[in-house]
Amino acid sequence: FAFGTIFNTKAYSILHRFPRVERMTISNTLVSVIDSTLFPIIAFGLIDWRISVVQILLKSFGGYFWAVIANQLKIK
Repeated sequence: FAFGTIFNTKAYSILHRFPRVERMTISNTLVSVIDSTLFPIIAFGLIDWRISVVQILLKSFGGYFWAVIANQLKIK
């Protein structure tokens, strides 16, 4: 979790020129790729790519959904 949080913060700050929703979506998508690949390897010693791809897609779409909501509600 710590690695994902640090990476998300770095990615978000590097994307400072992009609009807020895009920064949130891109950084969340990058972290979802890392999280959905590293966690199964660390926890179980193997990875099922089918499950990881589904998790990446769901986390990315969910992140986009909440980024749009947060932006519309002006949540910082």
